[in-house]
Amino acid sequence: MIDFSLFYNDFNKTNKQLLPTSINDYNYLHTLLKEDTSQHPFKHLLFSSWIFRNIKDITTDKQLKKTKKEKMQSDAKANETEACYLKLLAKGESISRISKKTGRSRCYLKRLALLNELQITTYPRIFSHNDKLKIIKMAYSGTNRCRISNLSGASLGYIDYIISCEPGLVERRKKCRTDSKHRRCKVEILRYLRASPTCTITDLKKHCNASYYWLYYNNRIWLSNNTPKPTKPGFKTNTQKLSHDIKQ
Repeated sequence: MIDFSLFYNDFNKTNKQLLPTSINDYNYLHTLLKEDTSQHPFKHLLFSSWIFRNIKDITTDKQLKKTKKEKMQSDAKANETEACYLKLLAKGESISRISKKTGRSRCYLKRLALLNELQITTYPRIFSHNDKLKIIKMAYSGTNRCRISNLSGASLGYIDYIISCEPGLVERRKKCRTDSKHRRCKVEILRYLRASPTCTITDLKKHCNASYYWLYYNNRIWLSNNTPKPTKPGFKTNTQKLSHDIKQ
């Protein structure tokens, strides 16, 4: 406690309720070390900082080297295991059989095969490799998932799985959706301007509100170049003002 008190005296600006009241405050450590008790995280951090203030007191270079060596061995073992899975997949065995042999899930094996561009055999076999390529091709063209499902006969979950496993496909579909939204907003505004050539910006905001503000936040330069210029407020002439005063 004396050694600990010398350590926490450096934290004199900390709230006193988070520090021991005195050198004889053994209850402070008792509540920290007792199981099933809840204490402020600062107390645990303070005590842990004092305990582990010098890493050499609790470990040695041999232990650090041993830990590093064990990590390298585990990584090498994991790579060897993954290589064994790839060999089984390359032989053309079904996912179910490989899953039973290795104990790994079907989803893990399918993803491993797709990332390494290996054809997989499922039982029962529903979709061939050519069917998957057609789904990927339609997904690259920006076709809606429901439309792909109707054309291929696959479920939406399976289509999402194929899309997520294809590198760069998710980002491409996001860009396609943004570009499509961009075109729709432009067309709506241009059609309204063609139908109402004398409209003002206020009229445009009223009739094309969603498209106007989407372009305002995403393509303000195009919007300012293709929408009516703001009109200056008009002033009453002397004749209009005189007739107005006479009526009053």
